[in-house]
Amino acid sequence: EFSRIATLTETLSKQAAVQLPAHEAVVRALATDALGEVLISGDEKSGILRLWNIKTFKLGQELVLKGKPGVARIVWCHLNNLVAIACDDFSIQVFDGSTGALARVFYGHTGRITDIAFSHDGRMLLSTGMDSTLRHWSLPDGCCFDIESFEEAPTSVAVSPNGEFVATTHIDSLGIMIWVNKRFFNPLVVGSVQKRPNLKLPQAQADGNDDRATILSSSGLVTLSKVPRSQWTVLADLQRIKERNKPTEPVQKTEEAPFFLPTISDLKPGFQIES
Repeated sequence: EFSRIATLTETLSKQAAVQLPAHEAVVRALATDALGEVLISGDEKSGILRLWNIKTFKLGQELVLKGKPGVARIVWCHLNNLVAIACDDFSIQVFDGSTGALARVFYGHTGRITDIAFSHDGRMLLSTGMDSTLRHWSLPDGCCFDIESFEEAPTSVAVSPNGEFVATTHIDSLGIMIWVNKRFFNPLVVGSVQKRPNLKLPQAQADGNDDRATILSSSGLVTLSKVPRSQWTVLADLQRIKERNKPTEPVQKTEEAPFFLPTISDLKPGFQIES
């Protein structure tokens, strides 16, 4: 029975190898659409993206990158159906997943791009690179509006589902850095593309008796480790909670009552409430 299964598996794998044309070089990145029906792949040399039909195992479409650079990273945003590709020429190219049209091309990194991520609403793209920067790109405006520089190059980036936090990892660092997205709490906050001092990361050291990392130098940083969860989970919705808890009617002054209430001498002793 096991030999039959092995023979069938080998036959299917040989058929798949014959039917599916291979990339010209090593495949570096993969991504799928929201429905799990289309798979996009890119290699390190050809500069061509291939879209596969997952159900039929057939090649559906080919997208040619501008300049035909190698592919380093692919991220598919399921909110707006945009596909972002980090390329070896330090550019980021954004395609429409439905039509395959090139929507945006971003230049600015001076080192290899290590990771890219869409914001929670799909209107912003974040990228990290070996030039020790975290760059914020506006998809509607097609430009970079904020640059953060670090002493150690960031290797990956992720955005929380609600957009209030951004997480990064860095070279020679044991910790995961959590940054507060100020624009989430105050839309009036603007970024800057001017040269600013590098952000110094807190040093983390793992304890031999515990898998958790301990922050050794965290001056100027906010830590939530000792604060009850109920006190900081509502910070993002604090303004909405204040608006919801506003009284619908003005507070009315209660009628004044004497401090000592007179008593009633009767079979059932009580207080004389009405004067």
